[in-house]
Amino acid sequence: MNKVLVFDTEGIRSGLCYDLGVASVDIEGNVYDTLNLVNGEIFEGRRDLMQTAHYKEKIPKYEEEISKGIRKVVSFKEMKSKFAEFVEKYNVTRVYAHNIPYDYNSLNKTSFYLTGDNFFFPNGLTFYDTNTLTKQVVRDTPSYRKFCEKHNFLTKTGKPQTKAEIVYRYLTNNPDFVEEHTGLADVMIEKEILAYCYKKHKKMNGIYSNKEVCFITDFFYFTQKTY
Repeated sequence: MNKVLVFDTEGIRSGLCYDLGVASVDIEGNVYDTLNLVNGEIFEGRRDLMQTAHYKEKIPKYEEEISKGIRKVVSFKEMKSKFAEFVEKYNVTRVYAHNIPYDYNSLNKTSFYLTGDNFFFPNGLTFYDTNTLTKQVVRDTPSYRKFCEKHNFLTKTGKPQTKAEIVYRYLTNNPDFVEEHTGLADVMIEKEILAYCYKKHKKMNGIYSNKEVCFITDFFYFTQKTY
């Protein structure tokens, strides 16, 4: 079965990335390999900026896992190189993330900030947003709406939320589940959401179309297939 890539980043308030989690998976959710990398140039080299991390309370957890060898600290150049090697190793062309504009732009912004190169990703990839797929496949089903209404997982406009944490609560029937908010752990959630969307066998608005749309998010150029 062809493999795809799921990735997640953790960043600071400006969007710079300090943690990258990546998994090679198939659309049934089976995991073949992972990357779990900490960007040392931000995490260790700019501790002032780390105080603006969205989840700065996780810093001691990172420090402990780095000391135990669970996480590897690398330069951003090495992070970029290892990501490209991972893509080549598994012959990946499709890349998924939940709310992908954030993760995509985070890596590009970090690349520009640290190297002057505003593009992190190797050529030949097409990017997909599992948050968009969730809205198409899951959000409007009676069972998901009932679950969100029961536990008050609704937006201000009364729609069921589609954050990865909420969707995973539904998939596991565990309304108390709390997302770890570290790169690779969140990837393990997002690949389950991806697998669930494919398992429903619903048309996802031309997800395999070759037509591409381009738009600007901040000052970076982003390309993805239409849904």
